[in-house]
Amino acid sequence: MDISLLLAGITFIALIAVMRYMVAELKRNQEIFFKRLDKHGDDLVALNSRAEFAVTAKDVDEKFVSKEFFRQFEKHIDKRFDSLENGVGKILEHIKDSK
Repeated sequence: MDISLLLAGITFIALIAVMRYMVAELKRNQEIFFKRLDKHGDDLVALNSRAEFAVTAKDVDEKFVSKEFFRQFEKHIDKRFDSLENGVGKILEHIKDSK
């Protein structure tokens, strides 16, 4: 009986030691996990902040389309102003001739 009681006591002490080690290891792993989680959270906030200031594809499309429209109509606008200048010049010539 004494040997079985001694073995039970040693087993109980070993079990307590192993459980304490496992709990300490779990706490350490949990701290590491939460530190990583905090770091990743900070990284996500930084990336979201950068993304807010980034140019979107829609903005790029709008700028490109507006520049392309300007390039397409630039010659048309120039022709309109040329014809306007010619028209004003003809009117001025007619006024000069009529004096």
